[in-house]
Amino acid sequence: MPDVSGQTLPRRRIARELKILRDKAKLPLEEVSRRTDVSTSTLSRLENAQGSANTLTIRALVDFYKLDGTELGDRLLRWARDGRRQAWWQSYPDALIEHTSLYVAYESAASAAKIFVIPYMPVLLQTPAYSAAIARAFHPQYSDDEIARLVEFRERRQHVLERHDGMPPLDLRVIVHETCLLQLVGSEEVMRSQLQRLLDVMTDSKKRVRLRVLPFDSSPHNATRGEWAHFSYRGDDGDVTLVETHLGHIMPVENPAEVRKSVDQFGELWRLSLPSDRSADRISAIIKERYSQAGALRPS
Repeated sequence: MPDVSGQTLPRRRIARELKILRDKAKLPLEEVSRRTDVSTSTLSRLENAQGSANTLTIRALVDFYKLDGTELGDRLLRWARDGRRQAWWQSYPDALIEHTSLYVAYESAASAAKIFVIPYMPVLLQTPAYSAAIARAFHPQYSDDEIARLVEFRERRQHVLERHDGMPPLDLRVIVHETCLLQLVGSEEVMRSQLQRLLDVMTDSKKRVRLRVLPFDSSPHNATRGEWAHFSYRGDDGDVTLVETHLGHIMPVENPAEVRKSVDQFGELWRLSLPSDRSADRISAIIKERYSQAGALRPS
């Protein structure tokens, strides 16, 4: 299980850049330690994103690599400060929130996201009833209080769709495989409300959400074999693709070439998907055909 004490994203950014800097300088850890008076164990932890970075330590490394006054030097110091802040999700037991701390760390800091989901709705667009039904199905051992706590956690994640922490709303593009619209979760009433939620968010001018449905008759594509997300960040903080395994493990992909490939594949899926108006029509048709008896449609 990854260490998530503090902000994960800044620590991983620091680790990546320090590795690059040392590789370019062609220096072993011991030599950097000798020249900076920073212990080899501390340098090793920093390069492996283990624990929060001390700003004084990062300042010493910025000076050593002659980065004072540069954009990279400023970013390293900012990441060090950010990495020591308490993350809101740390108040939730990691076992309860399904070991998603790493994913949420990336999600909460992103300025834009591209997400492909199958066969369940993306957490950022789930209704409370849908979230509760999913939680009960996946975790039958959870008490009612634990289910409520998990639903609360997922609802807090949705705050990124609004202005938060001085950041604008997340620019979210979602491709929902048509399977998600038909996979029964909870009850027909739960599904009707969930699909209506998709329609509502697509027309909500306060949110920056664009959604398309990938239909059953679309061509097979390599990128549809599992659920994944691509996150972008302000400035030059670098992008990342997160892939979720069938065991619920989150695998970050930060290699620039592979990240670019995931962006290209998302673009291909976006083109294969139904345009927004036709996606809305497909969702509305499924509500009418399968879930209309669960209750009258609310105004969108």
